[in-house]
Amino acid sequence: MTFKKIALGTAAVLTVATAATFALPRHVTIERSATIEAAPNAVIALAASNTGYQSFIPYRDLDPNLKVDMFGPSSGVGSGFFFESKDGAGQQTVAAVTSDQVTFDLDLG
Repeated sequence: MTFKKIALGTAAVLTVATAATFALPRHVTIERSATIEAAPNAVIALAASNTGYQSFIPYRDLDPNLKVDMFGPSSGVGSGFFFESKDGAGQQTVAAVTSDQVTFDLDLG
């Protein structure tokens, strides 16, 4: 194989890979669910609370040095926290609370 063929092949692969990234969505929605043996209003209250959410935050086990700084009201819309871990930093804010769901805005920078 000549240098020219290798260069053209590499350029073609890079062009296709670059073009493929523009086909990906700009925003992604992720939904998770779990069954918990507790009253729904108790779970909603924990999830919508800064301190309540910290009691079951899944990342504490992965990074014991996780840093969390809470902001806003102690619970409800607008409450949230900044976090910094070995894997990155960002913030999570309660965006909406209903009788059966808590919606968070998550910014990973």
